[in-house]
Amino acid sequence: MTNKDLSSDGQNTFVVSDLEQRIRESALLNSSVSCDEDPLKDTGVSSPPFCIMDQHILPCLEDYARSISANLDVLLRDLRGSLRGMADLTVEAIQCYADSISSSCDAVDAVIKNTYAMLAKAEELSDAMRGIEQLAQRIKEIRRTIDVMESQSNNR
Repeated sequence: MTNKDLSSDGQNTFVVSDLEQRIRESALLNSSVSCDEDPLKDTGVSSPPFCIMDQHILPCLEDYARSISANLDVLLRDLRGSLRGMADLTVEAIQCYADSISSSCDAVDAVIKNTYAMLAKAEELSDAMRGIEQLAQRIKEIRRTIDVMESQSNNR
């Protein structure tokens, strides 16, 4: 009897509860010798039915086992190669990530240094502009004085 279940990952799962019995029945159907023959029938002793196995089944099974083994070896070799390739790509990606982080840190450091340099220049400019305020005040006084002198000269 076969039970079919759908697992949570979407794959089908098959469970065969009487697998051994099915294999025996299959071997009996394919066998060239009938299982109904009882070798002890002439002696009057009853025995359970048995089958004489086909002589070609063992070499055939060995060939299948070798084929499966060879396919498994190829599969494992390919898997090993794929895993090595994935590991190499992962290492390269991590190195690229580390390089980009390092470059980003260097760029941020340079921006911070430039910002501090710009702030220092702005402070120097601000200090220099303090003297300009006094100079502007003097220019206003001189202009006012010139205006007064012009008005007096025009009145005369």
